[in-house]
Amino acid sequence: MQLNKLFKLSMDEMLGLSRQQVSKFVDRASSRAVPAGHAWKPFAELVRKSELSDVHRLVRIDDLWGAAALLEHRFREQFPGRFFEGTAGHVGGLLADMCPEAEEGLVASADRLCEGRFDLLGYRDLSFGDPVDWHLDPLARRRVPLLHWTVIDPFDPAAVGDCALIWALNRHQWLITLGQAYQLTGDERYARHFDETVRDWICTNPVGMGINWVDSAEVSFRLISWCWALALFRQSPVLTPDLFVLLLDTIRAHAAHVERYLSYYDAPNTRLTAEALGLFYVGTLFRELRSADRWRALGFRILVEQLRKQSFPDGIYFEQSTCYQRYTIDIYLHFLILADINGIPVPWFVTERLQTMLDTLMALQRPDGTLPRIGDADGGQLLPPSGGEPDGCRDVFAVAAVLFRRADYAWGARGPTGEMLWIFGLRGLNEFNALTRAVPPDRSCNPFRTEVM
Repeated sequence: MQLNKLFKLSMDEMLGLSRQQVSKFVDRASSRAVPAGHAWKPFAELVRKSELSDVHRLVRIDDLWGAAALLEHRFREQFPGRFFEGTAGHVGGLLADMCPEAEEGLVASADRLCEGRFDLLGYRDLSFGDPVDWHLDPLARRRVPLLHWTVIDPFDPAAVGDCALIWALNRHQWLITLGQAYQLTGDERYARHFDETVRDWICTNPVGMGINWVDSAEVSFRLISWCWALALFRQSPVLTPDLFVLLLDTIRAHAAHVERYLSYYDAPNTRLTAEALGLFYVGTLFRELRSADRWRALGFRILVEQLRKQSFPDGIYFEQSTCYQRYTIDIYLHFLILADINGIPVPWFVTERLQTMLDTLMALQRPDGTLPRIGDADGGQLLPPSGGEPDGCRDVFAVAAVLFRRADYAWGARGPTGEMLWIFGLRGLNEFNALTRAVPPDRSCNPFRTEVM
C-alpha cells in the first residue's frame, strides 16, 4: 500500500490492516507445515444444534459417509426455500416459450465448455489445456507457479501474464451455464463435467496457494458461482454425499479467507461489496456452518454501510462509472432478494437508494437499451450473460421491475429476460407481465435519448 494512503488511515483501520498482515504471515507459515494449505474438517465446523444431532452422532461413531449423506439430504430438502426460485427446475419451458434462441445459445455455450472452449473477456474459444490449467494465461503462455498467495504479484506481466484472464476463468461463473443447461435438458453430461471440474480445482488449488487466492473479491465471486451451481445441480445423482461435503468445506474455507482479507484498505469499492455479498450468501444459505451467523451479519453490515459511502444521494455511483454503477446494482439486487426470501429485514434506506441508482441508470440508457461507456469498466457481471447486449441493462431492469413492482423498470427492460426467470421463476414472469409498462415521466430529460423506444 502506498505511504500516502497509510497516512490517511484511522487508528482502527491501521489496527485492521496490521491484523491482516499478521494473518498473512501465519497463513504463509501454516502452508509450509501443511502442504495442502488447509486442514479438511467438514464436520468439525458444523453448528452444535439439535437439528444436526443425528449428523454429530454418526460422526462420533465414525460413520462419516452416513453423516455426509444426512447433510447432503438436508441440503436437497432445505436449500430451495433459501435460494432464488428460478433454480427450482421450472425455467426450461418458460425460456423456450419466451426466447427459444436464448435456450439454444445457452446449451451451445455449455457444449463448448464441455469441450474445454471458453469465451472470456471478449475472447472466444480460449483453451486452457486438457485438463484445464487453472494457473495459465493461454495468450501470453505464462503459468503462475503454485506459491503461497502472499508472495505472488498478480500485476507482474512477465511472471503472470494477464491476471484478469486467469481470474475470469477461475470465477467459475461458467459453471452456472453448465447448471442452466442441465436444468433445461436433464443431460447428466453437464453434471459430470461440473463434478470433474470442482474436484480437479480443489485438488490443484489448495487453500491459500496460488494466484486464485490473491484477490478476495475473486474468491467471493467463485464462492457465489458455486452456490448457484449447487442449486442448479441439486437433483443430479452426481451430487453425492462426498462431493457435497467436499464443496461445503471448501466453501467454508473460501468464506473464512474472504473474512480475513476484506478489501477495507486497498479497494473499498465494488470489490468490498462483492466480498460482503459472498459472505452474506454463505451465511444465509449454509446455516449448518458454525460461522454462518457471523458471516451473514458481517456481510449485511458492510453492504448497508458501503451503500451510503459508495453512492451519492442523486443515485450516481461514487466512481462515476456506468459499468460499476450497474455492477453495484446487481450486487444489491441479489442482497435484497436473498434477504427477502430468508425473512431478513433490510433498512429502508437500502431499498430507497437502490431505486435512486436504478432511476439514474434509466436516465443514462440509450434508445437501444445500452449504456454509454463512462469511466472505468471491466465488463463484470454476477451471473453469466443471458443473451442481451454486453453493454445493456435489460436484465437489471427486468429483475428490478419484479422486485419493486415498478412499471417504468418493466419499460426499461423492454420485456422479460432470461436472468429474471433464473432468479424469480414463473412467479417473476407472471408479476412482470402484470405490470403495465410506463415511460418514466422525466424521460425527456435524458441527454442520450433521441427517439422513443
